[in-house]
Amino acid sequence: MFRTTALTLFGSFLLSFAALAGQRLAPSPPRPDTVRVNALCDSAWELKSDDAEKARRLLNEALRLAEAAQFLKGEATAYNYLGVLEDLHGRQEEAMGHFRRALQLRERLGDRKGMASVHNNLGNIHLDREEFVDALRSYQASLRILEELGDRERIARAHYSMALAHAGLENYPEALDQVYRYLGYAEEQQDTEAQANALNLIGTIKSETELTGEALRYFERVLRLREGMDDPYALAVACQNLGAAEDNVGERFLEEGRIDSALKHQDKAIAWFERALDLHRKNGDAAGEADILLNLGVVYKNRGQAWEDRGDRPRANREWSTA
Repeated sequence: MFRTTALTLFGSFLLSFAALAGQRLAPSPPRPDTVRVNALCDSAWELKSDDAEKARRLLNEALRLAEAAQFLKGEATAYNYLGVLEDLHGRQEEAMGHFRRALQLRERLGDRKGMASVHNNLGNIHLDREEFVDALRSYQASLRILEELGDRERIARAHYSMALAHAGLENYPEALDQVYRYLGYAEEQQDTEAQANALNLIGTIKSETELTGEALRYFERVLRLREGMDDPYALAVACQNLGAAEDNVGERFLEEGRIDSALKHQDKAIAWFERALDLHRKNGDAAGEADILLNLGVVYKNRGQAWEDRGDRPRANREWSTA
């Protein structure tokens, strides 16, 4: 908590005894309390997900007080928190404006750590909007500062973010280089969540580059990590990725005319998707359930094609009906 103590300095006055007896010195006008600014920001941060309107009012009040007090650090914090708030509630243009204002203030303050954080926040919005070049520029700006500061944890996270941006640009070799750096740090720190995220991204890139066998191995490593964690949604995603990878293998065999191998991998895909579907249903995740049903439809469509190629049209029709 940022705290300041206001000291009021009085000059020397030569007053008569009568003046002292008959008058009181007028108190100096109180300086707006910087502690209040921080308290408002902290309260708004707690409310940012559940009560956006109240959080917005608190942050605007914090800005008013900070500007009156010329408390640049508090003003920068309020703008940054407003950016996070608006981004969280889908108002990305407003969020970008707040982040840019926060960045200007951090630069005036010479707050390198704060600048790195705001560059990262801007990168996240660009990434979400699939503005991958702009995202990469923001992450690189953040990384340069973090390297100066020697902040290894945030450097590692910057490499992961840059990997996502490179993957979006289909710069897969560069994306892999960045994510392997992140994975190395995650393994050093024994951070299973970070390891799972890194391995999942590597598996996804391997899938995109049609290295389906390698993708399966990475997704299997993700599954082993997720099974030891209390995160049913992440476990469902791990199962879903394995299902997609198995279906990709099946499609390749189907293209090669290896029907038995194609059906074998399609069976595995269905098993993984059904496990993911069960997890999403237990978790009450309708959006996740919808994704899995779509994926299952694709697998059954491919199975129908496999049976059609084998010459069993009635079985193909049943698979297509299920799809």
